[in-house]
Amino acid sequence: MEGATMNRMTFTAGRVEARNHFTGASSYGDGRKTDGMDVFRGKKELIMERKLNCRVMLGVLMAVVVAAASIGVSPAASAQDKRIKILNETSHTIIRFYASNIGTDDWEEDILGDDVLGVGQTVTINFGTQDYCLYDFKAVFDDGDTLVRNRINVCETSVYRYTE
Repeated sequence: MEGATMNRMTFTAGRVEARNHFTGASSYGDGRKTDGMDVFRGKKELIMERKLNCRVMLGVLMAVVVAAASIGVSPAASAQDKRIKILNETSHTIIRFYASNIGTDDWEEDILGDDVLGVGQTVTINFGTQDYCLYDFKAVFDDGDTLVRNRINVCETSVYRYTE
């Protein structure tokens, strides 16, 4: 009988078991399926095998979690999110603010434009999607002082404070 399945129903200790005689696999009346080898195993071996299977599945789950975490882009590596909040915690207004990448000899334009950064105020600057991370900052205050800070890493910094 090629292609046919021969099953035998037996009644053992209060449960019905259907055994496939071609594969040796079993199906109990309560929905459990076995590989046909549990007849030769003791209860202790089955428990140990189930614990091992749980450990293997836990290992697979941990590997998936680690892989998913490594796929995510960290803020330091993100070219799109190079935003820095500039805080003026001094007692003077910042009237001009410049930022140039370290390979540039020119301060270029005033980022604040017509605006100023008053005492206690903040401004968020997006440094764009370029591959540059290191910038020099220059702040000009209303009392005439100028403060230059070199090599600020905008890929790793989210807040930059001007303090006295």
